[in-house]
Amino acid sequence: VVQGFTWLQGHPVLIEVSPRCGAAELLRGAMAKRLAVMGLGMGTAVEIFTNNPVCVQNNCINPVFPGLEDLHRLANSTKWYCTSMEDTALSIEFCKGAVNYDIAVPEPQSQDEKSVQALVRKQDRAATTAYFTHLNGLGKDAWEFPKPHDSDDECIKTIWKMVCYTYFPRAEAGCGRGRLMEYIRPCKSSCQNYIKACSVECCDESVQCVFDHQKHMSKTTVLATSGYEPHDGPSTFCTGSAYRSSSPSLILIASLAFGGDFFGFGFATRSRHVLLAAAFVGISLMLQGCDGAMVHSLGNWRQADDYLVRFQFVPPGASSKEAVLNSCSLPDLSPTLQCSGHGGCHAWEKTSDVNPTPFCKCDADWADPECRTRRKSQVVAYFLATFLGVVGADRFYL
Repeated sequence: VVQGFTWLQGHPVLIEVSPRCGAAELLRGAMAKRLAVMGLGMGTAVEIFTNNPVCVQNNCINPVFPGLEDLHRLANSTKWYCTSMEDTALSIEFCKGAVNYDIAVPEPQSQDEKSVQALVRKQDRAATTAYFTHLNGLGKDAWEFPKPHDSDDECIKTIWKMVCYTYFPRAEAGCGRGRLMEYIRPCKSSCQNYIKACSVECCDESVQCVFDHQKHMSKTTVLATSGYEPHDGPSTFCTGSAYRSSSPSLILIASLAFGGDFFGFGFATRSRHVLLAAAFVGISLMLQGCDGAMVHSLGNWRQADDYLVRFQFVPPGASSKEAVLNSCSLPDLSPTLQCSGHGGCHAWEKTSDVNPTPFCKCDADWADPECRTRRKSQVVAYFLATFLGVVGADRFYL
C-alpha cells in the first residue's frame, strides 16, 4: 500500500492506494468526485480506499485486530514502570510462553494493586478477556481453545500473542526497576503475522498495521487512534516477534508457468499455457478496483458493527458508561443476570488458584460472551450447502 498526501481544490487528502490499482488518473477523478459529494471544509484530511469488486471478505471485524481499541488508553492514559522477569515470571499465567522478556507494569489504581504481582495478574486478566472476546468476534467458541499456546491453529496462536504483547509491553532496554517509561506498542510484524495466519481480508486497503486515524465525534471532539510500531520484532523499539515469511504459492505457479523444467518435472507447452492462464486468473482476482463507484473514505472493517459494543454488559440501573465486557467479572451480580440466563460463569484456567478468570459458558443452544446469540442449526447449514451451495444459500444462512 502506498501512502501520501495530495492537494485537491486547496484541501489536503491522505491517499492510501494499492500498487495493484490501475491508472492514477482514474483514481484522482474518483477522489475528486468523492470530495465534491462530501463537501469538505478547509484543512480536512480524508482517507481514500478502493474496493476489490470480486473479493470476499473474511474475518473483517471491528476492531480488526485484538486489543486494538485499548492501545490509545495504554499508550496515553497510563503510566508504566519497568520490572524484570525475576519479579513477574511466576505471576503470568495466560501469557506464559508468549512473554519471554522484561515487562513494564501500569501504575496502581487501587490498594489491591500495590504489589507488582497484583499488577501482573491484572494485565493477565485483561489479555485473557481480549483473547476471549476477539475469538467470539470472529465467530469462534473461545471455550474450544482454552490453551492457545498448545493449539495447532496458527490463527489462535497469533491472537494469543497479540493480546499478550498489547497488555505486557516490553521494558525499555537498560531500564531499572521502578523507573518510569513510555508504553512500547506491539511490533508491526506481530500484526502482520495475525493478518496472514487468520487470512484477514476486507477487500480494500484499510487492513494496515501502521496507521493514524481520526474520527470526528462532534464539532469539537476528535477521537485519534494509532496502530502498531513500524518495526519488525524482536526489537527494543517494539513488543513482539518476527514476521513469518509469506507462502511461495504464487512464485511456484509463476515458475511452473514460465519454466520448462521445475524440480526435475518437465511440462509440455500446453501444460505451461494452462498454468500461465491460472496464474493470470489468480493475479486478476487480487486486483483492487479503481472505478469511482468503488471508492470510499471509511475502511470496510470500520463500517462493521463494533463487537466490543455488541458484547458489552450494562449492569441493572447503570449507564452505558459503566458497561463491562464480562458479566462474570461482577462478583455481586445475581447469577440469574449473568450470561443472560443462558449459561453460567466458569473459571478459564481450572488449575489456577491464584488468578481465576471466570467467563460465561453458554448452554448448548446459545453463544457469544454473554450468551445472547442463538446458535444456527448444523443440519440446516449442511442441507443448504449440499443442495443450494452453488448460490451461496448456506453462507447467507450463517
